[in-house]
Parts: sequence; structure tokens; C-alpha cells
Amino acid sequence: MDRFWSKVSKSDKCWEWTAAKTGHGYGIFQFEGKLQKAHRVAWVLAMGPIPGGMFVLHRCDNPLCVRLTHLFLGTQQDNVLDAMRKGRYRGGRPKVNATHCPHGHRFTKASTYVNPKGHKVCRFCNNRHNAVHTPKSETHCRHGHLWSENTRIDSNGYRVCVACRRATAERHYQKSKELPTSASTG
Repeated sequence: MDRFWSKVSKSDKCWEWTAAKTGHGYGIFQFEGKLQKAHRVAWVLAMGPIPGGMFVLHRCDNPLCVRLTHLFLGTQQDNVLDAMRKGRYRGGRPKVNATHCPHGHRFTKASTYVNPKGHKVCRFCNNRHNAVHTPKSETHCRHGHLWSENTRIDSNGYRVCVACRRATAERHYQKSKELPTSASTG
């Protein structure tokens, strides 16, 4: 129990989980032999087992929050209706009145902008995405090949270096030739 609560940062509002998180921004904790969402573990530690078919929902809409006064039990339908009422239910995309991005970053004026479709966009997630997918140079790929001679646009609209793609394919082909055959000799 102490191990769990030592990973929580308490404030006047939410008590936020500070350890491991899921890709959707929920806290996770090893409990009773398996990884479980932190808000569910908080409920079990304080209130006892969660009845079958029930979910632990957040009043505060903060997926990292484990404060018991911010949690309540509900069915799957209650969860969907709660999300719709709060404007969070729209194909997994955060709507204008959402409080956190799907990865758990809090929407603030500094960390958020609203795109032309009216969706909130998390600057942290957007910057991370752009850092991975945007070439660092306008003239050469990261391996020094000239973009103008080796460029192709992939199905996602990203620039791809044909020379790098060709070199990767050749490496894979050479590796496949080096693999031992499954037939045994002898």
C-alpha cells in the first residue's frame, strides 16, 4: 500500500500518478500479480473489490488522478455517456472542452491550440510527432543524400529518401542470405 501511494503527487485538486503510464495517459501499477490501471488500484485499496462489469470513472477527467473523491463506479454505458456529456467522445479525438490529451498532457493555453476542425491539439505530442517525421534538412536526408535526386512521397505524405530505402532493402536481403537453412546436414 505504501509503495502505491509513494508514487502519487497530492495537491488541492487531483492526486496525480507519477510513475508508469499507458499510451493513453493512465497510470499503471503492478498489483496482485498483474499490471493494472492506477485509479482502479486506488479504488481497490480504499474501497475493496470492484464489482464485475463495473468501471472506475473519473469525475475530473484526468486519467492520472487517483484521488478517491474524484472517482466513482459506473457501467460501460455510464462511461460512454459521461464522456459524451463532457464532450470527450468523438472518435478518440479530444474535443474543445476536453481537459487532457489522449497521452495525459493537461490542456493549458500554453500547451494547446485548436485546429481548423475544432479539435484541441497537444503541442507536446504534436512537437514529438514532428520531430520524428520532419526532415532536419531541407536539402539532404539524415544520411546525406540529396533530396532532389532521391525523393519520393509515401502514402502518409512524408518525404522518403529512395537511396536510403534501397540501402535498407539491400541490407535485409544480405542478412536473409546469411541465415542458416532449417534443413540439417549430416
